[in-house]
Amino acid sequence: WNKMASACRQARVISGGGIRLRQTPDGTIISCSIWQPWNHPFKVSMSGTSATVGRGLVDGIEPKIGDVVIGGEDGKPQPKLEIRKPKFDKDGRGWIAVEVTCDKEIGTVEEATIVQVDELKSKDPLKGIHPLAMIRDAGKGVMPLFQITFFNLQHRVAVRASRHFFWPA
Repeated sequence: WNKMASACRQARVISGGGIRLRQTPDGTIISCSIWQPWNHPFKVSMSGTSATVGRGLVDGIEPKIGDVVIGGEDGKPQPKLEIRKPKFDKDGRGWIAVEVTCDKEIGTVEEATIVQVDELKSKDPLKGIHPLAMIRDAGKGVMPLFQITFFNLQHRVAVRASRHFFWPA
């Protein structure tokens, strides 16, 4: 009995600096008054009509915007994805995504690029698209952004079935 009581005490949630706990009959509500941004792979930020994507990898390959890798290169600044005419689907959603191009024979990733698309499907069976962030058409040029991907990615493709699979690395 004492060991079970000790295990219960060790498993309870403890508040810390800036963290508040409120016990309710339905569980515990955790509130945080201190918020700090998390600099994670593929972090997307928008400013006006351009987006910046933080450094991230797909199967060890760093995607590019134009001819520059998303983390920037020696002598070249971090590239921006220009979104002058954003593409949205019928529900007003657009996607900032990574598009991989695969080898036809063995399906390994040959290159990865950052794109803005209105749908997450490619007509080319050797290209796969994975969303990094969703943008909404809020009207009057306002486009709120919702981050989706927080980790480096791994990718596999079933070439015959034209199916692309992405998961956190």
